[in-house]
Amino acid sequence: MKNIILKGGLGNQLFQFSKFLDLKKNKNFKNLGIDSKTGFLLDFKYNRKLEIYSLKNKEVFKEHIISLINIFLIAVEEYLPYLNKLLDVCIIDDTKDINLYRIKKKHMIFNGYFQDYKIVKTNINELFKFIKPNFEMIYSDKFEDLYKNISFHKNSVAIGIRFYEESKNPLIHSSPSKRIKNVDNFNKVIAYYESLLIDPCFYIFVQEENLFTRNLIFNSPYHLVTHSKGYLGSWQRIKAQALCKHHIFNNSTFYFWGAIFSKFINQNKNISPKIFVSDNFIYDKIYDPSWEKF
Repeated sequence: MKNIILKGGLGNQLFQFSKFLDLKKNKNFKNLGIDSKTGFLLDFKYNRKLEIYSLKNKEVFKEHIISLINIFLIAVEEYLPYLNKLLDVCIIDDTKDINLYRIKKKHMIFNGYFQDYKIVKTNINELFKFIKPNFEMIYSDKFEDLYKNISFHKNSVAIGIRFYEESKNPLIHSSPSKRIKNVDNFNKVIAYYESLLIDPCFYIFVQEENLFTRNLIFNSPYHLVTHSKGYLGSWQRIKAQALCKHHIFNNSTFYFWGAIFSKFINQNKNISPKIFVSDNFIYDKIYDPSWEKF
């Protein structure tokens, strides 16, 4: 039994699916499956749900018994790890740096986030082909008007700001060795874009407008894309981000994918995309080397 557990929001699920695609290329993992239940059954804190809807097919373990076994083995790893060794079980997360080509275990469970740009880069074509239908769907009139507005502007800029409002301690979602980005940090990058780009138009993706967003300084047109304005839905919002040519975002895997998919949506070779990303992601492997950090 070898499977990878999906968990977290859409951004993390896309990283885990990239890991799945990567492992499938290894002859030792031809029978690797996806457990789309365990990670969400154990998510008592945020109640996330499966958002890669295309996975509701043969790749997914549909048998509830698989999830029950995984839940049991994860609990054993937490409280009685020596028992998993006796059962020939290996649970792999983001803390274990092991050689997958050499490891020989009867049961392997991949239970991490696997936020690694190299894995994404290697499998991005196959991944995008899989999720492309989400970008071809017709959504609400509000979103379709937003898409037309973004596409109209030659230099559209997505600003993704994640505050982790759902968390009691937002600091746990960022690197402990880096500072949380303040409004001045964003304003400096915004000013740089305005000095560099011709007629930029900014789109601020944030859950809700607040004091932080009200203190952002623009000398160019800008639009707020918030929940209260009716812009709800993960795929709908990520499509809007991907339509933007340039990106600024802090430590959010959701906004990461907006910048990644933008390469597929925007094929105009006359426009060189500029991407600025905060330097406080937890995992250093997440960064595209070509992106600028702030």
